[in-house]
Amino acid sequence: MALEYQGDYSERAWAHTTLGYRIENENALVNYPTYFSETNGTRLDQNAYLQQQFTLAGCPSLRAGVSFTAVPSGNTGVPRVALTLLALRGGDFFSGTRLRFPIHGRS
Repeated sequence: MALEYQGDYSERAWAHTTLGYRIENENALVNYPTYFSETNGTRLDQNAYLQQQFTLAGCPSLRAGVSFTAVPSGNTGVPRVALTLLALRGGDFFSGTRLRFPIHGRS
C-alpha cells in the first residue's frame, strides 16, 4: 500500500515550487518449503522532496532541490542542482525539449 502527495505552487511567472511526500508499506509472507517454515516481512519506506525552479525569459532555467529518503536500512539526503536550456520549442503536442546539465547531486 502506498500514499503519495505532490503540491505545486507558482509564486511568480519565473518561479515554481514543487514539494511532495511518499510513504509505502510493504508486507510479504515468505515460505521456505525445505525447512517447513514461513517468515513474515514488513518494510516501511518514506520519501520527502522539495524543488525550486527559476526560469529566465522562457529559455534557461535553474532547478535546485533536495530529497530525503528513510528506509529500514538507513536514511539518505540528496541535494540536486541543474541548469536546463530550451533546445526545441514545443507546439500543441510537445511542450518543448530541454537539455539538462546537472551541477551537483545524482542525475
